[in-house]
Amino acid sequence: MADRDNRANVNFVFADEDQQFRVGLRSALAQEGYSSIQDCSTIAKLEEAFRKSAPDLLLIDAQMEDNRAFDVIAAIRHGELGNNPFVTIMVTLRMPDGDLVKKIIESGVDDLMLKPLSTNDLMKRISSLAAERQPFVVTTEYIGPQRRADREQDDSEDGLKLDLVEVPNTLGSKARGEEVDEFELQKLIAEAKPRSTNKGYNATALKSPLWAPTSFPPTRKNE
Repeated sequence: MADRDNRANVNFVFADEDQQFRVGLRSALAQEGYSSIQDCSTIAKLEEAFRKSAPDLLLIDAQMEDNRAFDVIAAIRHGELGNNPFVTIMVTLRMPDGDLVKKIIESGVDDLMLKPLSTNDLMKRISSLAAERQPFVVTTEYIGPQRRADREQDDSEDGLKLDLVEVPNTLGSKARGEEVDEFELQKLIAEAKPRSTNKGYNATALKSPLWAPTSFPPTRKNE
């Protein structure tokens, strides 16, 4: 588990239209040792945050501005927004809607949590992503962590073998107290990027793998 003292090094950005939620989350994060925090009430402010800084972790409400969160996630993953397409992304959801959960998983995020959030559960999820992140699958239609359906396809006799990518994890590095060298980071991104841009995907990998609802077990606030 990450050292609490190192949390101040993590650039934490979260976006939600609910002002009460933002105030409460900012307070909770500060109490847990996070100090580099940016909270965004609109998609425009979130995009500005990614243009002006280098977030290590994004927490975003899936239903923000009529589900425009998915446009932002796609822009990040495809290298159109920010300087790191592999930034750790967590999504929050107000109601466990099956179709929306499927869309979230297919968007390439790292984790999903249901509101209301438990601070304890959030810290555990962040520590888990910092310590051990799933390798990424990169295809013409999906850039994100390997899902259960990907593993099942990869293990099948007739399935195409996936080309998995070990992507940079600045969240993990900073949580361990390590300095992130921008030159080395961009070098690692460049090594993976030819397979994650529209002109350079590894098209031999899967296309639209089937959704597995157990890929991200949602977390509810402890009763």
